[in-house]
Amino acid sequence: MDIDNKQTAIHLLKNISVIRNKYDEISKVTGDKFNIFSILHLESDEVRLHSRLIGELLNPNGSHNQKGLYLKLFIDALNLENTYSNDEIDNATVIVEENIGNISDDYENGGRIDLVVKFPNNAQQIVIENKIWASDQFRQLSRYKNEYPSAHIIYLTPFEKKPSEESIGETHLGVVCDTYGKEIKEWIVNC
Repeated sequence: MDIDNKQTAIHLLKNISVIRNKYDEISKVTGDKFNIFSILHLESDEVRLHSRLIGELLNPNGSHNQKGLYLKLFIDALNLENTYSNDEIDNATVIVEENIGNISDDYENGGRIDLVVKFPNNAQQIVIENKIWASDQFRQLSRYKNEYPSAHIIYLTPFEKKPSEESIGETHLGVVCDTYGKEIKEWIVNC
């Protein structure tokens, strides 16, 4: 490396160091790096944290006392075809960890669905598979679609990831893939 390139590299590294130090200072002032879920060791707990928290916010009868507002914002944030009346949204029920029976030998039925939003008088339910770090199960989403044929199937992950072909099965389900980093974060901010 010649002298000019070496000096340029040293200058660049010094500038990067100054920028990093500024970001660290800003982070200290704003509390940017504080994460209550990390402190409680719950950041990857699908059942006890993610599904329960999302379920509570989606629930029109939740402790937030906002009726169907958060559910409507969720439907809008995920760009779901909204065929739901305001009355249906306000009277929806949310089930966390719905047991739909033992998994059948042919893997066509059964399992535990992370979240199900059921609307009165509307067959188009919302089924949410919350995939934090777990791997896809064989025909998992296919089984959920068999249980709720008209449902919106939401595959929710920390980062953009599509479900495996093994999970979807032999048919195309029209799964909506969303992330915590984008759609869910925007939805929670809107809530």
